[in-house]
Amino acid sequence: MSNYLFNILVAIDLLLAAVCGCRRNETLSAAAYSLEKDAKWMGRFWRPAIDLAFSFRQYEHCRIQYEFETRWNRTFNE
Repeated sequence: MSNYLFNILVAIDLLLAAVCGCRRNETLSAAAYSLEKDAKWMGRFWRPAIDLAFSFRQYEHCRIQYEFETRWNRTFNE
């Protein structure tokens, strides 16, 4: 996948996450993992669905995205 197309897809993901009320710079995948960690029903529903959708490409996609974004935000927001 080209860099341009990947950037567009990430931007759409961040836009949808913002509309849904997620944290700043948080994708839907990371938000689903975060919600599941907080024992929210939306996280328990969406995290397995998103992980299943990305299972062909990455094992535990939501957890990996959450950890990546947490590390990135900590690095650039200090």
